[in-house]
Amino acid sequence: MIQFAVFQITEANKVEEQEALNAFLRSHRILTVETAAFPNVSGWGYNVKYMDGASQTVGSRVPRDRIDYMEVLTPDQFRRFYAYRNRRKKISEDDGIAAFEVLTDSQMAELAKMESPTRADMEKIRGVGGKRVAKFADRLLDPFAPEELDVPYKRFQERNADAAAEPSGTAVALRPPQEEDLPL
Repeated sequence: MIQFAVFQITEANKVEEQEALNAFLRSHRILTVETAAFPNVSGWGYNVKYMDGASQTVGSRVPRDRIDYMEVLTPDQFRRFYAYRNRRKKISEDDGIAAFEVLTDSQMAELAKMESPTRADMEKIRGVGGKRVAKFADRLLDPFAPEELDVPYKRFQERNADAAAEPSGTAVALRPPQEEDLPL
């Protein structure tokens, strides 16, 4: 619910009144602050429009659990996700817009799960409409150059070192159960 508060800062009580105003501003979600002069009073007035019951400033976010895409995507999917993220960054810099306006991380993860997505595939992703596809698909969906898929993160390289050393589709020899494998 939108509320209003009025503060007056006079020369006589300047420090205390400023502290009261600043404490109020820090503890509420502020929408606007307007300065007003009071007739016959030495000082200033401030009209504050704020949201009742919200103790966050405008633009602050409620913390959410972060998704570690390196953990939830396969190594090949993460390579594509990493390349899409770099392309998104370049597009956002070139167009002067926020990166999430191109695609969100979750939308890029959905795109990365597809090996060779098309414009139609991109449009099926939740929250990606025809306008985004028209504006960004050509720059996002170009085939990747091999170097775009190189992920420089040490954690990614360590996690996937064993998988990279062993060609896919090869059989792994299993050893017979040993005594230490048996339950106590």
